[in-house]
Parts: sequence; C-alpha cells; structure tokens
Amino acid sequence: MTTVPAPLAGLHDTVERALDQELAALAARLAEIDPELGPIGSALQRFASRGKRLRPMLLLLGHALLGGRDPADVLGPAVALELVHTAALLHDDVIDRAALRRGEPTLHESFAGRHRAERGRVGDSDAYGRAVAILVGDLALVAADDRFRTARVAAPVLDRAWERFTDLRIEVMAGQVLDVEAAAGPGIASMRALTIATLKSGRYTVARPLEIGALLAGASDGLAEALRRAGDPLGRAFQLRDDLLGGLAIPTAPASPPPPT
Repeated sequence: MTTVPAPLAGLHDTVERALDQELAALAARLAEIDPELGPIGSALQRFASRGKRLRPMLLLLGHALLGGRDPADVLGPAVALELVHTAALLHDDVIDRAALRRGEPTLHESFAGRHRAERGRVGDSDAYGRAVAILVGDLALVAADDRFRTARVAAPVLDRAWERFTDLRIEVMAGQVLDVEAAAGPGIASMRALTIATLKSGRYTVARPLEIGALLAGASDGLAEALRRAGDPLGRAFQLRDDLLGGLAIPTAPASPPPPT
C-alpha cells in the first residue's frame, strides 16, 4: 500500500478516482474494438493500479499554488502525467529485461508466461511478451495525449501548458536514450549521470508537473519557470535515491510468472 503524506491525501484520492475511470474507459474501448483485446485493457489496469501518483499530485499542487481554484479543471492533465509514467515504466522494464516490478512479474513476463502456458501458441514467448508490453505502453501514451487536452481552461492557457507537456515527453525519451548509451559504454562521468537522472526521471517527476500545473492556473512564464527551477534539484534527489535503493535490491523472479486473466 502506498503511504501518502496527510496534506496530500485528498489530492491522491482525487487522482486515483480519475485514473481508475480513465483506465476502465480505455479497457472498455479496447474490448469493444475486439474481444481479444480484453486482456490487454485488464493488464494495463492492473499494472497502473499501484503507485505513489506523485506526478499528478504535484501538477495539482502547482495549479493550486498559482491560484487554481478547482482541481477538477485540470484532472485530465494530471491523469495524463500518470499515463506517461506508466508507459515509461512498461518500456523501461522491456529495455532492462526486468523480471519484477513492485514485487510482481512485469507485464512482458506475464504475457510471455501466458504464451508458454496456452496450447497452440507459436513463436518465441519472450519476444511475444516484449511486443505486447511495448504496445500497451504506446496505448498509455496515446491515452495521455487525449486526456491532457480535456483540461477545462482557456485555449491559450492549454496551449502553453501543452508545450511544456511536449518538453516533458521529449526529455523522458532523451534521458532514456542517454541511459541506454551510457550502459553500452565503458563508463560514465558524474555530470552525465546527473543529466540522465534529471531528464529520465527527475524533471518529469517534480519540476515539470509543478510548472505545468502553474501554467494551467494562468501563471506567467517567469513564475512557472521559477517553480520548475526550484523543482529540478528535488527531482534529481528523488531519482538518485531511487537509483540507490534499486542498486541495493536484488529481486528474484518466480520460475513461472502467472499469466494475466
């Protein structure tokens, strides 16, 4: 269970309800396209059902700090940030060939297990599982774009926030590419490691959500930029702590991951 500081508990519950509704609607839409897509929607719902919801909460906080009155006005962008995060985790697990995520089999491992378990399946089970996970991540990214545009703010305000949302997504992907490049090299300088920590997770975890929330509240570019700059070191610290804890953990994958239902 995720522990949320008391001052943010209300924001967490608001985000949780909105995310549940979005994932249920997406799952229903997939099942309507073709019944065989039912397990895909269900798997995305399960994968995204656990999390701190830090990014959407910070967007709502930035919105409130700069004068936003009703969090419901910007729930679409808040949910969009969580969907981007979901996609990043799904793709990251494939890149790292991770067996576990939050103590349970990763999505690509689950679908690989399903492929192995079902009679009549052909082809490579692991390749199948990775392909499904990549496509589910892509679905989350498409849904994120759709949800962001539902903000109940004036069109010029939304356009300014959308530009920073685009920056956020580019930075996440750029950071991931740099991380892959660093892993393929003989070593990595400390400043490059900090750049990767900032782009891959730190900025999109803290600084950009605060900045986007401020812009959605109608803040000036200067105020929103100041909030982003204040969030950058906090985001780097968050990612470096996460990297340290991840380096200390030595997870063991189950022999046969249970297939999704």
